[in-house]
Amino acid sequence: MIQCMLVFTKWEPDYVTQVLDDIETMFTDFTLGKTQKIMNPRVFDKLEFGKPNEEVVKLRCELMLNCVSECMETQCRVWGKGLAMVSRHNRLAQDVYKEIVGWEDIKDSMVDELVDKDMSGKGYKTWLDFDVEVFEYGVEIESWLIDSLINEVVEDILVL
Repeated sequence: MIQCMLVFTKWEPDYVTQVLDDIETMFTDFTLGKTQKIMNPRVFDKLEFGKPNEEVVKLRCELMLNCVSECMETQCRVWGKGLAMVSRHNRLAQDVYKEIVGWEDIKDSMVDELVDKDMSGKGYKTWLDFDVEVFEYGVEIESWLIDSLINEVVEDILVL
């Protein structure tokens, strides 16, 4: 998890909303396998184009964008609602911002407290959600079994 060491001010919620403006398209591309990450890395360049080149401000904006990206990555892995949730921009922006602010509260926590929070938080249960991995292993085993059976049949035919 990215540790957002920000002193939260008034611009962050608006910035999160701007970052998530095109989230429907990004989510669609992500679910169709066109991209590896839900957040387009060029969003930062698009948002910062033409703005004054103050290094500190730019770094704070990039950190906020990285926090939004991390939050979206963890949430989108477990969303059953998918596009329905993504299409509610304001609500999504509020939820993402609230999550990021929560990260600031846990920055000094002990490891066991972080694990406890991760295991009990918002129903994500990411440590227990291995459906994708189970499916991938199932496909690998299925492929191995089919190859093995085909090889045995071919060997039996050649022996006859």
